[in-house]
Order: sequence, then C-alpha cells, then structure tokens
Amino acid sequence: MSINDLVKEEAQRQIDLVIEEIPFDASAFSTPIAKARLLYKDINDFLLGYEYGHISEACTWYYQDQVEQTGRDVTEAEMRQVTNEVRSVIQDRLPEIRQSILRAVTSL
Repeated sequence: MSINDLVKEEAQRQIDLVIEEIPFDASAFSTPIAKARLLYKDINDFLLGYEYGHISEACTWYYQDQVEQTGRDVTEAEMRQVTNEVRSVIQDRLPEIRQSILRAVTSL
C-alpha cells in the first residue's frame, strides 16, 4: 500500500474520531467564556473549521512521519498534494460531519 493510500485511510480514521468528539467539542466551545475568547459568531461554522483543521493537520503530520521513516524529507510539492488529497476525503464526508455538528449543537 502506498503512503498516499495510507494517508487517505488515516483521513477516514480521523474523520470517524472527529465525528465521535463533536458533541464534546460543541459543549466545550459553546460556553460564554469560550465564545468571548474565540470571538466566533456561529458555533456551527466555528466547529466545522475547527474539525476540518484538526483532520487536515493530523493527516499532514501522519504523512510527514511516514515519509521521514523512509529516511527523506517531505517536499513542499508533496505537502500540497497530500493536503489536496485529504481535502478531497474531507469534502466527500462533509455532509456527515455537518450533520454531526448540527445534532450536537441542537442538543446543547
């Protein structure tokens, strides 16, 4: 299995984990103190950006670790490509992520 396939698999795992954690994150970030500190207007948009960033960052670090285990450094072009591949996986599952956010925010 190629490193890129491993990264796509990792993206799926990260999305699954994020979906499980969304209720906790919604609760933690919807307090008046959190809202005042983070200065967001819409908790749904904030959570989507937060979770998107978490997934993307986890996957790029995973890729970098996999490549560095082969004894070489990751190029900027490779990071752009991996970021695009991860973005594609996230976009495919975006309705599922949004639905989880909506359920969590509605139940607050």
